[in-house]
Amino acid sequence: PLRRQRQMCIRDRLKDGDLQVAQGELEYMRNEIYARHGYAFKTKEWANTFAMYDWYMPCYTNVEGRLSKIERENVKRIKMVEPYAQKMDWGR
Repeated sequence: PLRRQRQMCIRDRLKDGDLQVAQGELEYMRNEIYARHGYAFKTKEWANTFAMYDWYMPCYTNVEGRLSKIERENVKRIKMVEPYAQKMDWGR
């Protein structure tokens, strides 16, 4: 189920139900969108998280212009929900 949600971040517009997950999962979903476009993370934690995937090639410090319209919308929606997820502890 989590893998499906992560793949949805890239291809499909996230629905409200997709965003009712733990804050850490939201953070991962948002950062995976950036990682898939070659974002070079500033923190070692996120760089190491994605370094294990052969598709991850950190090349850019800004990937905003590389994101699709759906990805930009999903990032925006994830960022809006993250503060509430921290308060609600929505983990499934």
